[in-house]
Amino acid sequence: MVEHSLQNDAAAPSDTTDTDTTDEATQPADELWKVFVFLPPKHHLLMMFLVSSAQTVVKLNTDYWLSLAYVDDFFGLLLDLPPPTTQPAAAAASATPPN
Repeated sequence: MVEHSLQNDAAAPSDTTDTDTTDEATQPADELWKVFVFLPPKHHLLMMFLVSSAQTVVKLNTDYWLSLAYVDDFFGLLLDLPPPTTQPAAAAASATPPN
């Protein structure tokens, strides 16, 4: 389920419960997107996208904290980013200069 609303003259939505007072939370958002994801068999993930002309802030709420380990992979696939590359141990060892 996706919900979309315009927040032209309002700052961050008043229904958030966090007490974060960083600049991201106080900047006015042009748009607010709420994406609700059902994680079978009984869990949920709510993503709130606060979109402005300068930045996008994503706030996550879930009732199954272990699902947060997969959020980075999800956004990587969504944005079609290449996976991070890691060097094999042998290549890393040969790249260091001898003492």
